[in-house]
Formats: sequence, C-alpha cells, structure tokens
Amino acid sequence: MEEDQEHNNNELNKDVLQQEQTVTEEKRKFEPISQENIKEPKKKNKKGILIIILLLMAIVLGSIAYYYFAIHTNTKEIYKGFIKEGVASLTKQNEEVMALKSKVKFNIKLDLEEKLKSEIESKAESNQILDLINNTDIALEIQMDRKQNELLLKFDSDYKNEKLIEANMLIDAQKEKTYIQLEQFFDKVLEIEIEDKEVYESLKTLFESKEITLAEEKARVTITEILQKELSNAIKDEYCSKEKEEIEVESKKVNSYKYILKMTHEEMIKEITTIVENLKNDEEFLNCFKEKQNVQKRLENVLKELQASKPKDITYYVKVYRTGLTQKLVRVDFEIVSREATILTKIEKLKKGYKFSILNNNKVYFDGQIERTNDETNILSTRMNSQDIGTIEFKMEYSSNIIEKVDTIDVENVKTLEELTQQDIEKATERLEKSKLYEIIQKLIII
Repeated sequence: MEEDQEHNNNELNKDVLQQEQTVTEEKRKFEPISQENIKEPKKKNKKGILIIILLLMAIVLGSIAYYYFAIHTNTKEIYKGFIKEGVASLTKQNEEVMALKSKVKFNIKLDLEEKLKSEIESKAESNQILDLINNTDIALEIQMDRKQNELLLKFDSDYKNEKLIEANMLIDAQKEKTYIQLEQFFDKVLEIEIEDKEVYESLKTLFESKEITLAEEKARVTITEILQKELSNAIKDEYCSKEKEEIEVESKKVNSYKYILKMTHEEMIKEITTIVENLKNDEEFLNCFKEKQNVQKRLENVLKELQASKPKDITYYVKVYRTGLTQKLVRVDFEIVSREATILTKIEKLKKGYKFSILNNNKVYFDGQIERTNDETNILSTRMNSQDIGTIEFKMEYSSNIIEKVDTIDVENVKTLEELTQQDIEKATERLEKSKLYEIIQKLIII
C-alpha cells in the first residue's frame, strides 16, 4: 500500500512539473524581446560594392568605346558594312505581290544653245518644237493582276494643262484578247487582234506565281554569305584611310569625318580577279545554281577579260562623309582620277530624299535631286548642262502601290476594227479635228 501511494505521488509531481514548464514556455512567447538579445546584422562592405559598380561601368563604357572607335568609326568596317547591306538587298527575296499599280508622270524642258538652234531649218520651227516639248506632260500607268492574268496600260498627255490624248489598253492573257479605249474619239471600246499569240503566253509565264522552295531559299542565303565574304576580303587596310573635313550640308558648314577607300586600277583588277577566281573554284557557291557549268564558264570568260586588261593610270576613290557622335551619313562621293580628267559624283542625303551632281574637272555637268513627297510618291528632278546642247531639265513623279485588282473598262460592249461603220469613223474624225492634238499637228505641218 505505502509503495503504491509513493508511486502515485511521484507521478503527480511529474505532471505538475510538466504543466509548469508548458506555462513558462507559453509565457515567454508573449514577453517583450530584450534589445540586448538582438544581434545587429553585419554591415556590408560598401567599398566592395562601389568597386563592382565601377568595374561594370568600365566594362560597358569600354565596350561602347571599342564599338565606336574600332567598328563604328573604322573605315574598313564601315565599307564591310556597306557591302553586307548591299549584297543582302540585291539577293533579297521580295514578298510576292498579286496585284500592283505603278505610275510615272514626267516632263522635259529644253534651253538649247544658239548654235544648235541655228542648225534647225527655221527659228519659228525651233520655237514651236521647244514650246511643245517644254509644255507637255506625259503620264503612264501600269496595272497588273497576276491572279486574273490582266495587264492594263493607261496613257495620257497634256499640253499647258489641256488634254491632248488619253488612251487605255487592257490585255487579258487568259482569254487572249486585247482592248483599246479612246473615249475622246470612239464611243465604244475597240478589240484589237494580235496575231502573235506568244505575247499572251509570255504574259502568262510572267504572271505565274513562283513560290520559292526551301532549297532555293537555302541557296540564296549561301550565295549572299559567300559574296559578302569575298567582297569584304577585298577591303584591305592599305586601301582605307580617314580624315577630318569641313563640308557643306544643306547650305550649312559642318565638320565631318571622311572615310576613304582608294584603289588604283591595277589593285582593283587584282582584287576582282581574286574574287572571280575564288567563286569559280567554290563548289558550295556553284552548287547553288541549276546550270552550274554555265555559271562556271561565264566566270572563266570574265577571268580571261580581266587578264587581258591593260594597265591604266587611273585611281578610284569612294568617300563616305559622316557627322556627329552618332556618325550620321550625310554624303557619299565616287571619284575617278586620270591624267586627262577628274570625274566626281556626289550624292548628298537630304531630309526627304537625295541630291546628286556629276562634275567633270570641277565643273558641274549633271545635277538633280530625288524628293519623297509622301509615302507613295517620289519626285525626281534633274538638270544637265552641256556646252554643245544647252540645258536639259527633267522632272518625274513616280509611285507604286499594291491594289486589289486592276481598273475595269467596258469589254462587254466592244467593236472590232472591221465592225467600225462609216459613221463611227466620221464621228471620230470630227472629234479629232476639234481637239488640241489636231491643232498642234496642224501647226507643225504648216511650219
């Protein structure tokens, strides 16, 4: 009994001790933490972080400096870049267009030398001819629809803003029919018989969709890469140099870097010969062509012509002008220097186009500019000065855009030339005699 009682007391004491420990632990959870017991985190080494930041900045700035001085402003690398872009653009596979409209409008103005005018039979005749040329605008528009196998040609001409002639021609290659519309003179569209049916077959071939295969695309890429490599290898350090020069850009004096590529005639022949020789012996290049042997034969013929080339005292220059930290391209010169003459071609970049000129011994022989007026239309203005001829000015507007289909003309109600009646011909003749075109023809005949 006493032993059992003692055992029970011991068990009770154990339970009490456990409860006290539990209460103590719970109490500690809610007691405020003493600041003395908090360990401060170790302070980071600020000096080490600063060194890392400076090191990273040095790497970034160093990379920029290397790119700027070793590549961006390096003459050799600049010309290699031009070669890469040029070859890529020439070998680029354009997106297939099913329907397209292209339009060109131009006029010419002549100011002939008196000596040339005097060679014409009469002054009145020369003045009449010059007046006609200088005041006539001609426009030609071509529309094609590859899906429908149709080609539409639109022609119109004005003299001093008065209509001379307007004509439309529709060629339907699928139906093998050709139509002409002359609304000024005939009420109905005329159907013209073309005996040579190969014209239609040629158009059908032209209109055929030529989807490039994977193998053809691979060959195109290979040709591009090989040509880029060969041409780039021809740009050697000894041909390249760089100078500072003040030039005029859009009537303002600016400081520029001039990157020069200079080659003598012998050096150029040598480099071209090396390129052609390498291409002739490059199996990877030749295998890109279906007519491999023909390509190789042509390259062999080019080599023979190069080897037969006689030495010439000519030096060729290409000069690229860039300005500012961004190295903005502002002008490119092509110059040929010989004992007899110096021919210089300048191409200057404008905000909306280009200005160009050709000089012979520092005298402007030909100049002009190409201006982009909007997203679709470009304007080309040129002027040529010649001591023997005089001044010739040529202005042309041209545009090209994608369309859904060609414009339609009424081909349901047509007449063949054989179906024209005497009344149709008389009416057309009467309309012609009242036109500005007939008036001008009469004046030229009388003169």
